[in-house]
Amino acid sequence: MLSIEIPRQVRNPLYLTDAERERTRTDIMVNSAPSGTFFTMNLIAAVIAGYGLLQNSAAVVIGAMLVAMMLGPIVGLGLAVLQRDRSLLGTAFWTVLRGTLLVIGVGLTIGLIHHQHVLTDEIIGRTAPNVMDLMVALAGGFAGAIASVSTRLPVAVVGVGVATALVPPLTTCGILLSRGQWGLAWGAFLLTLTNMVAIQFASSMVLWLAKFHRDPNDIDHRVNFWRANLWSLVLLAALTVFLTLRLMDSSSRQRLDISITEALRAQLEKGQNRLISSRMLLGPDKGGKDGSDITVMAYLQGDKAPSQADIDAAQAALPNPGNLAPLRLQVRFVSVHIMNADAIAVTGVKP
Repeated sequence: MLSIEIPRQVRNPLYLTDAERERTRTDIMVNSAPSGTFFTMNLIAAVIAGYGLLQNSAAVVIGAMLVAMMLGPIVGLGLAVLQRDRSLLGTAFWTVLRGTLLVIGVGLTIGLIHHQHVLTDEIIGRTAPNVMDLMVALAGGFAGAIASVSTRLPVAVVGVGVATALVPPLTTCGILLSRGQWGLAWGAFLLTLTNMVAIQFASSMVLWLAKFHRDPNDIDHRVNFWRANLWSLVLLAALTVFLTLRLMDSSSRQRLDISITEALRAQLEKGQNRLISSRMLLGPDKGGKDGSDITVMAYLQGDKAPSQADIDAAQAALPNPGNLAPLRLQVRFVSVHIMNADAIAVTGVKP
């Protein structure tokens, strides 16, 4: 067992000397300012992310992590809020805003160039944020902020993961705006906003723990911290409630889909018939809550079309959708014809 005493800086990554704290504050302020490097690297990251999204390639999207630079000004926002520095707040906010518009613009341009390309799973997957995304953003924000403060952690490595949570959804937002998909584009932007608010609050918390508040000897510094972050807390709480409700709604829809599939299989899979897929068709932005019926589209494949009695039995077996409108079943049957090659030709025997 080693008898070497571990330095305090190693035991506590948030312990800084006055000189280290001042140097870190200067670095944060420099990284918060709009610069050619900031815009160039985010431009490249947005291009990589955009084509990765269109290719449905998670690996290419991950490549955008290596060049994105969105963490710096958001940490600057956290420091500005904590220290009530209006000058730094304006600089960091202006940098984040311009970076956001740049990435969305790149996504919009890529979307217009490739306007006939299908919307991939990588794109659609970033349009429905829930409270789990908020938890991930908070954890990433704490990691990025600690890396920004600690002199022993490589901020570039941690910042990569945090920036990735910002650039791909912003690029997704631009691509969707080019298609006129306003609802989906708003979902992608909401994911970005969620990440930004969570990262800013986490940064303020870490910087406060590292004694970056204006007067370390102030006995009311805890109260001042919560007071300074009041608007962040309000927005964070509102996002938590909204995203939790979205998660609950999404989970209930998934359970309903599973119940529908099980009911249809029990009623329609007879003989050689097999249920290929089933899905609910909802009106745009209505969610079945406007009183109109919800169509359940079922695709059945087999050798014998189901009778009307089978369809009625399947309709009766559909689950109660709760607060949604009634479910109406529509079955599309695809007949399968089994044809064998001539036995003689198969064996290769000449007639």
